[in-house]
Amino acid sequence: MHRRVLLLCTSVCAAALLAPAAASANLRGARLRIRPDHATAPSGARATSATTEYSTNWSGYVAQSAKKFKTVSTTYVQPAVTCTKNEALAAFWDGLDGYEERSETVEQDGTLAYCNGKTPEYAAWWEMYPTNDVQPTFDVAPGNTITASVTFAQRNFTMTVRDVTTGASYTSVQRCGKGSKCLRSSAEWIVERPSYETGLAYLPDWGTLTLGSDSASTSKKVLAISSFTNTALDMVNEAGTKLLATVGPLGSGGSSFSDTWDAAE
Repeated sequence: MHRRVLLLCTSVCAAALLAPAAASANLRGARLRIRPDHATAPSGARATSATTEYSTNWSGYVAQSAKKFKTVSTTYVQPAVTCTKNEALAAFWDGLDGYEERSETVEQDGTLAYCNGKTPEYAAWWEMYPTNDVQPTFDVAPGNTITASVTFAQRNFTMTVRDVTTGASYTSVQRCGKGSKCLRSSAEWIVERPSYETGLAYLPDWGTLTLGSDSASTSKKVLAISSFTNTALDMVNEAGTKLLATVGPLGSGGSSFSDTWDAAE
């Protein structure tokens, strides 16, 4: 299983990467994974749709198309998390690639919530795997409206995260890494459970998060998730005995859904 490094540094290193309020976060050994670890459904679980899959580290929606994706975007209100354990961690993101077994890259951005003891810290970030690690950019606050997007044009991937509430934003323009093939075969809207060297992180409680204006495109026309072949992902524990996060059905416009925290581990 290929993995993506989130941060491999001490809090001193983190201080140089994260914005001031999140600088004390010690994320040594935390990792994001290139694709969902599939699992079986817990007994009694009710699937959101006929195509619902179960994973130990992803919850959300995935869109697939025979044509290559050009854009993906989302809008959400940064959830205020309750820390369930020191170093509990969750990542909220949209991106291209990383879902199919043949895919070896991920182009993505969003926000993360990390528990420094009982104190949650929040930051925006972007990543081009395997070219680099996750790149934290600026602090965000719970309750702020966040937009995130990844766009491909003229051989470049443009990743932009914007805090609509404060006006803060960061854009990075990158090319697919040398020797890599960015297939653009899937688009994702995900809440992820990262892992540490000792195993999967505990999840902080984010309540219910609504991701709206979820769209993607394979041409000039931007379409809702429902316009593509799509798969819902619910998150389960490693034993496959209980749900950790569940997604709701797509909204009436096919471009929004809720993602609800169920358990920390």
